[in-house]
Amino acid sequence: GFSCLFSHCFPLVHELVTLLKKQFPDALFVAGGEHSSAMPEATLSQGFDVVVMGEGEETFLDLVQKVELNESFLDNKGIAFKDFKGNFKKNCARSRVKTIDEFPMPDWDNWFIEEYISRGQSTGINLGRTIPILGSRGCPYACNFCSNEAMWTRRYIMREPKSIVDEMEFLKKKYNVDSFAFMDSTFIINRRKTLEFANQLIERKLNITYQIPAGTRCEAFDDELALCLEKSGLKNFAFAPESGSPMILKAIKKQIDIPRLLQAAESVLKTNMTVGCFIVIGFPEDTKTTLKETLKLVRKLALMGVHDLTVSQFTPYPGSPYF
Repeated sequence: GFSCLFSHCFPLVHELVTLLKKQFPDALFVAGGEHSSAMPEATLSQGFDVVVMGEGEETFLDLVQKVELNESFLDNKGIAFKDFKGNFKKNCARSRVKTIDEFPMPDWDNWFIEEYISRGQSTGINLGRTIPILGSRGCPYACNFCSNEAMWTRRYIMREPKSIVDEMEFLKKKYNVDSFAFMDSTFIINRRKTLEFANQLIERKLNITYQIPAGTRCEAFDDELALCLEKSGLKNFAFAPESGSPMILKAIKKQIDIPRLLQAAESVLKTNMTVGCFIVIGFPEDTKTTLKETLKLVRKLALMGVHDLTVSQFTPYPGSPYF
């Protein structure tokens, strides 16, 4: 089983599969993750026998159980494969799991996790001994440049705050970590649950820090939430307005209100947290006028005191409408 979350990693995955197929010619090679879900036919043409599309826990378990029992898995929901004639087949999607708190914690013991922790191999800034964690799955928005919908549909599910903090407490004790990197597509959407999560961390006095390096939405933020998140240990995160042009925001279906973003930034800048913003330029609809509008937003955010502004070139991700 291979997971490929990002398309730029696929050449490495392909290289590994090619080498391993020589050693295990009779094995079943299965791919999952964002890239594989977005491009199942292309993935199958490059060394894989089956693609698990979307959320994989139930689909992959179902698959390996049938392989173990030597039963046919060709009617399994959530997979793509090539039939005996070499034709591409894509089964219907499996429903999203609603009760994600019932999943067991990640099995880090069967991974080289200490090698990653000790070498600071987490995403984001270096806050010490850090381990990755997920507090939610999916995103309810459907931006044209994003591949989220092909992987998760548009259903956003946040874990129960107690479950997240239980996992953080467990991981701290077991692996001697003092920091966490939330790898969610967008962690802060549900204000009530986010406040409950932050208050749980404060009450338990875990003495940890955490960050949200992938960025998050701004709508839930106000002074109360910002101060509570700071007190709970949040050190670093970013908003993702993408553009300062109303026309571009409409074209990319980025449902964000710029004045609301500026209010959220003001709330965060009253704390000691580090906040950044993600900007994208070069959308197909961009013009000199829209780029000037985006530059105006960048300057405004910089003058406000936003610590970090990342301006990236548009790339049409596999699985996105733009692709």
